[in-house]
Amino acid sequence: MALRRLRRQSERKWRRTKLDSDWQAFKALRNRTTYVMNMVRREFYSDLVNKMSDDPRKLFDVTKKMLNQVKESPFPEHCNRLTLTNELGAFFKMKISNIRSDLDTAATVHNNHSTLAPLANCFQLSSSSGFSSNFELLREDSVKKLVLSVPTKSCSLDPVPTKVVKECLDELMPLLTVIINKSLQSGIFPDVWKEALVTPTLKKCDSDLALKNFRPISNLPFVSKLVE
Repeated sequence: MALRRLRRQSERKWRRTKLDSDWQAFKALRNRTTYVMNMVRREFYSDLVNKMSDDPRKLFDVTKKMLNQVKESPFPEHCNRLTLTNELGAFFKMKISNIRSDLDTAATVHNNHSTLAPLANCFQLSSSSGFSSNFELLREDSVKKLVLSVPTKSCSLDPVPTKVVKECLDELMPLLTVIINKSLQSGIFPDVWKEALVTPTLKKCDSDLALKNFRPISNLPFVSKLVE
């Protein structure tokens, strides 16, 4: 920053005086600033690559961003985004309904089969089933350790970015502990925590752009993931 400030000052002086000596001084500062900025940039990316060397997935993501190879996810042909969104939402909803229907059918068949009755009884769940034991409440130090251990990822549904939560963790710790323990004590997982931003992604990069080849990626609020 100091070199950039000196470079600007030298440039203003040269433009004001138009002297050859001021031009040479400005050119020297300009070249020096460019050299230092390139060196710092090179060191930054080298350190970044070294830090990601143990995680190939993150390393590939960083490399693609460095090489400007980030591409938007492909989607099927559509008239407008609203139509595509509704079609994808209806498809995923129908897929979930079909899975639940298949599970109910399988359970009914197992119950009617005498040889599989004991096995089927093991998987029977009544509509009023719940947890038979109480959860152990967390202390503030446990919550702090949990928050610091999770990735610093945020969702637009979060009232505060995860990065800010971690930076102000000491101040927010009592509130987070109360929120988590209240949920565990009451056995209630609020509906607002179940909301997610769903991004459809192709299962395989070379798959056809058909709805059946997409899978939903859900981005949940930070607090809901902590409680989970």
